[in-house]
This record gives sequence, C-alpha cells and structure tokens, in this order.
Amino acid sequence: MKKILVILTAAICLGLTASLVSSCKDNKSSESAIYTYGFDQLTTSDLSESVVIEETFKSEIGVSESPFTYTAGDNKLKEACSRAATTLSTRVFSGSYTFVVTKVTASDNVTIYSWTNK
Repeated sequence: MKKILVILTAAICLGLTASLVSSCKDNKSSESAIYTYGFDQLTTSDLSESVVIEETFKSEIGVSESPFTYTAGDNKLKEACSRAATTLSTRVFSGSYTFVVTKVTASDNVTIYSWTNK
C-alpha cells in the first residue's frame, strides 16, 4: 500500500511539473502574423523621397514586399520601425508623409507603427 502511495504521489508531482513548464512557455513568439506597410498620407512633388522612406522601413524590418509574414512578434517589429524612424530623422524631406505598418487580422487591421515626418 505504501509503495502505491509513493508511485501515485510521484506521478502527481510529475504531472504538475509538466503543466507548470508548459504554461510558462511563450507560444506567441513563434507564431507568424501577416502585416502590411505603406503610406497613409503622402504629399510631395519629389517621389524619390517616398522611395527612401519605404526602403528604409523595408531594410530595418527585413522584408521586400507588402504584405509580409513576420514571426518575431509585434514588439520586435516596433523596434525595427523605431530604428527606421531614427534613421529617417536625420534627413530633411520637402514633402509630408505618414508611413504605417499594420497587422492584418480576421476581424480588423491594427496599426503597429506610424511614422510622420515633421
């Protein structure tokens, strides 16, 4: 009887440990999502500026076209966009631009990052 109780206790402890380990795992970090990028607002007579802005964001994000799949998560995507914005802040643009990165979901599109030159 004592032997059965020890085995049963060990099995319960093993089950609890396994459930704790799996509940602490961040499954969202490896899930991919669909995103788009582009200009929400664009007023310019020099379209080469818009090319510079788009290429800077594409380079920092590490993509070549929109829509794109991104597996690193929203926070890493925001960090990449922030780096692009920092790079662009060193330039003077004659036009007015708002560039957005959007997460596409089944029910709605969510703006992840928006950059407007000042």
